Amino acid sequence: MFGTMLWKLGNKWPTPTKLSNAMGSMYAAVIFIGLQNSASVQPVVDVERTVFYRELAAGMYSALAYAFSQAIVEIPYIFSQTVLYGVLVYAMISFQWTAAKIFWYLFFMFFTYSGMIALHGPCMEWLYHNSEI
Repeated sequence: MFGTMLWKLGNKWPTPTKLSNAMGSMYAAVIFIGLQNSASVQPVVDVERTVFYRELAAGMYSALAYAFSQAIVEIPYIFSQTVLYGVLVYAMISFQWTAAKIFWYLFFMFFTYSGMIALHGPCMEWLYHNSEI
């Protein structure tokens, strides 16, 4: 349903307004899935927090090692989601199918997702200490 808003928008650039619409569609596509994932990771972090407190009190590892491992474990998931969602949205928008352009599109999507999923979601959960907010 989200793709119908962006259907064949990428090949219509006769005016600067149309180009701005195409750039906005890229922004909306990336932010939409990123914020959805950020919200979905927060309850998981909420449950894992009690395990972290227990293991930190036992001296098993430091807080930095825990945060690093939480970010690293998300990389395969973020990569697969970027490729699946990115290629579908890229095709719906009808951007030009060149390897370089697809690579840059997926590159920016991957790092935006990793920032939102692996960093923003857990940080918001740790900041507010309650997944109900």
